Amino acid sequence: MSGAITPPLKSTVPAPTPVSTIPDTRGAPTPTPALAERARQAAKKAIALAPNRPEGYLAFGHYERLVSKDFHRALDHYAKGQRVAPGNADLLYATARAAEGLGSWDTAVEDLRQAASLDPRSAVNFTALGYALQRLRRYPEAREAYEGGLALAPANLSLIGETAMTFLGEGNLVGARAVLHAVPKDVGPIELVAYVAHANDLVWV
Repeated sequence: MSGAITPPLKSTVPAPTPVSTIPDTRGAPTPTPALAERARQAAKKAIALAPNRPEGYLAFGHYERLVSKDFHRALDHYAKGQRVAPGNADLLYATARAAEGLGSWDTAVEDLRQAASLDPRSAVNFTALGYALQRLRRYPEAREAYEGGLALAPANLSLIGETAMTFLGEGNLVGARAVLHAVPKDVGPIELVAYVAHANDLVWV
């Protein structure tokens, strides 16, 4: 923060916060084998009982993506869900996260744009969209997405930190500092410094 000695900007482009910190159930502890099997069976049962509803396909996709780490199978389940529920924002979000697992960031961006359009009250969709754009180094677009999330959750430290990171990606230290100094009053300075130092290694900003 201001007052500290400012080192020169690094020549490498700062990476966005690890994907595990972006809101998603993948941040949850790894389930035990027994619990994982119960989840799989519950998803299969949900599909069998209501094959024309998206919830079972979404659940089975989550199992494959988050437990089995099989992103291709996850995409298959999400696609089946979208066939019975076109325009489902949750399925689009999940599809994007599976695409990210396969390194298909451009595809993820398109799905997340749709999810944010269909559910514009979800800060999670804007956060994930910003992250995907940031990975592609499309910083102005990422910043716009993060600002959409901040309009819904202005005190969200992750969104604040990642917005600052988009400026640093462009080599704009002044812009990054402006973001950190313009936070809402209900964000405590100690809380902010602790977060950016831990999550983004930005204590020098």
